[in-house]
Amino acid sequence: MKKFKLKEPYPTSDGRCSIFEKDGKVSCIITFRAIETHGKIETIGLVVHEVLHVWQEVLLNMGETKPSPEFESYSVMAITQNILEEMERAGKFKL
Repeated sequence: MKKFKLKEPYPTSDGRCSIFEKDGKVSCIITFRAIETHGKIETIGLVVHEVLHVWQEVLLNMGETKPSPEFESYSVMAITQNILEEMERAGKFKL
């Protein structure tokens, strides 16, 4: 969290979605601890778990209470792909 100059301590859980608001804008940061110690399936499960927290925050900020199943599925898929791509780019995960 120091990289982003945030006062919140680095999470001590395997995965965490931290939500910050500043000037009316919301940001979600997903962090993982020792992700390389987990298997691929467990890692993907952990990513999806944290992505759903991001998605819940998106819905809250949109004021959306009943998204269509297709909209929700595509949105969760897009967020998950983005996180996995970033993890792969950072050398933290390889499919």
